Amino acid sequence: MKKRVMSLIAMLITFSAIFLNLPMEAKAQGYHEYYPNIFYANAQSYPYTDGNGLGEGPVFNEISDAAYSNEIGVLNIIEPNAVNYVEIHGSGCEYPVKLTCNGITKDVSYYHDSGPMMGEETLTFNITASTHVTFNTTIHRTDNNHGFRINWIKLYNVTPSPLAAVVDVKPDVLNLRARCRRIKAYIELPEGYDVNNVNVLVVLLNGTVPADLTEPPVVGDYDGDTIPDIMVKFNRTQVTEYILSKSIVFGDVVLNLTGNLYDGTPFTGYDIERVSALVGDVDCNGKVNILDVTKAAGVYGAKEGGPDWNCNANFAKPWDIIDICDLVTIAAHYGEEIP
Repeated sequence: MKKRVMSLIAMLITFSAIFLNLPMEAKAQGYHEYYPNIFYANAQSYPYTDGNGLGEGPVFNEISDAAYSNEIGVLNIIEPNAVNYVEIHGSGCEYPVKLTCNGITKDVSYYHDSGPMMGEETLTFNITASTHVTFNTTIHRTDNNHGFRINWIKLYNVTPSPLAAVVDVKPDVLNLRARCRRIKAYIELPEGYDVNNVNVLVVLLNGTVPADLTEPPVVGDYDGDTIPDIMVKFNRTQVTEYILSKSIVFGDVVLNLTGNLYDGTPFTGYDIERVSALVGDVDCNGKVNILDVTKAAGVYGAKEGGPDWNCNANFAKPWDIIDICDLVTIAAHYGEEIP
């Protein structure tokens, strides 16, 4: 039920708070411009082609060469980051010319030698994200002048909108003064995406706390909803210290989880945790009372990693077991409340 509510909230509202920064749409991260007759180590152009995408003639490390009327038959550019949107401005030589970019072919409408319309135009291509951008024309040789004269090219690096992941952090409440090694986060991805492809090396909580990889992530279905999930752990001390560094001692906080799949696809999700910095407040309701004593007594003898373990009841050494020292510590704070 909690996960369903969180999914609905994720679709209906956008948080703007300390713990939340959710990109809501694809954002252009800038572009690289290319111009003719300038040396580019990452570009290779050929003046001629037989129309099958293979270049012919001398190879130039530039967009086009003046010796061949600044026209290309084939152009290859290797970008440092993936490109998925392309603008190319120029004109065809002699009608008809078709220009292909990464498998997408468009008719050229404007020409500088002969054609139905004289002038220049900007052609745009929405391509599958790739670091390798290739242009080629129809057959272009001295006896078949169907090349394309380039005035400029813009290659856009665009970050796609992140996938909306469902995240469930355990435990559901977090006492910031209690001790244990780690907290867990279960991640579910939208239909069509495989949690086995989550790159746990780049998973972050609140953009700060990395996943704790001293134990491997586990793929399963912890909540039995038939949707696979991946469980990653975070160092509890790092999480609690981060929350306390924001001067939060009681209330609900948003824990925002971000990451990428191995192919670079980003995802984000969040869970809302109730926290308390009051020693002895096992249920994190802002006061220490008989309910906290009862909860701790109910897991007396539980060891960390065991099925009955409740890290929110662990307030005293030894830190790996709930024992009389924890009950005494809770009792010593009985009746205290957070103002």
